[in-house]
Amino acid sequence: VHGDQQQYLIPREAYFYFPSNGEIKVDSGKNQMRRIFEGNSRYDAFEQSQIQAFLEYVSKRNVVLDPYWTQHEILRFLQANKFKQDKTLETMQQHLVWRQTSLPPQKTPKIQSYIDNELIYVHGRDNRYR
Repeated sequence: VHGDQQQYLIPREAYFYFPSNGEIKVDSGKNQMRRIFEGNSRYDAFEQSQIQAFLEYVSKRNVVLDPYWTQHEILRFLQANKFKQDKTLETMQQHLVWRQTSLPPQKTPKIQSYIDNELIYVHGRDNRYR
């Protein structure tokens, strides 16, 4: 790395940081609070059963899920809705409408000025694809 390129590199200790199980998820069952859904995170039996039950719930209603809905995203929405399948499906449908109407965001002159003044920035994923 040369000169001012160094400032754009992720610190080595951050790049090689792997969260502990307690940082990934707190508690278990319906009281759980998972903080990391993707990467090499493994789901416990409760989480797997909730995803499977939700997929069966959706199938019985003849709903076809958009390919956007990976197991990671489904679990994220199940947790946010306290594992209530009806509410989760409703929220997922609302989310897709929001995505279709709001993304990608329009780059207006005002947004560009925020970017130019480093008030907002675009980031990617870490080395574990979270």
